Amino acid sequence: MQAPTPSRAVTIRGATAADVPTVLSFIRELAVYERLGHEVLATEVDLHAALFGSRAYAEVALACLQGEPVGFALFFHNFSTLLGKPGIYLEDLYVRPQARGLGAGKRLLAYLAKTARERGCVRLEWTVLDWNEPSIAFYRGLGAVANSEWTTYRMQGEALRRLADECPSDNSTVARRWRGRLIAPRGSGDRDWLALRLALWPDEEPAAELAAMAEDLRRDFHVRLAVDDAGAAVGFVEGSMRTDYVNGTRSSPVAFLEGLYVVPEFRHLGVARALVESVAEWARSAGCAELASDSLLDNRSGHAAHRALGFEETERVVYFRRALSAE
Repeated sequence: MQAPTPSRAVTIRGATAADVPTVLSFIRELAVYERLGHEVLATEVDLHAALFGSRAYAEVALACLQGEPVGFALFFHNFSTLLGKPGIYLEDLYVRPQARGLGAGKRLLAYLAKTARERGCVRLEWTVLDWNEPSIAFYRGLGAVANSEWTTYRMQGEALRRLADECPSDNSTVARRWRGRLIAPRGSGDRDWLALRLALWPDEEPAAELAAMAEDLRRDFHVRLAVDDAGAAVGFVEGSMRTDYVNGTRSSPVAFLEGLYVVPEFRHLGVARALVESVAEWARSAGCAELASDSLLDNRSGHAAHRALGFEETERVVYFRRALSAE
């Protein structure tokens, strides 16, 4: 079979919803190349909603060789306040190794440049890892210039949550969005459940949390998500059944509140109370006489929340350990 002619054999087209599995595979392959494979949490459901949902947040162009996708570019619009005009930001560009050298990467960038011009955009921007010399050389060869005067900042995880907590919310509007609806998680990979767990336990790794979620369901934990009118999760609760001794209790088995979290703008609206009551009802149906929980000694807000939810403090315990072998 005659080898394809470089560049001419490569075609570019916009991705459709049917291409979501292919797009996700490209994302994973690129992450592995960038040594970030362990950070990929995206699912096909996530991408379908983000790319083809009621509000699309990004677009994808596919490079195809003889009709088969071999590369992609994921992009979205940004805006220049100095120029008063939009631009295009390239989030990801990737071509599979076996298709490199045929002009697929250049074709994808040319497609984005043409799209930018057609949409009245004044620039095309992207970032590159500082150790990725082949890509840096490729971009320079196209006439791109490094914007070395600017430093990119990113806020996520606990830092993002803390700052968001400082923004006051209109509780009257929020109340209309939550009407007491609780649902079970949509499997052990439920992304809303995962996001809420990471908000509650920000020091945990996503992969470890996914494994813990699967184990919780295997052990028949009671898990419920509070969802708003749009179906977005705004809180969660997890309850377990403990047959060993639980500090401060008088019976066995005892239902135990393993985790409870409500997003800040939905607090003080009865969401936590409804979630905890779902655990209490589950415990009663299993014949339990007590529902227990715990909190760190210095977590005064946690203590107050427990009291507001009907818990009484029983005892304060300090745990000790002694290593019996070299660690």
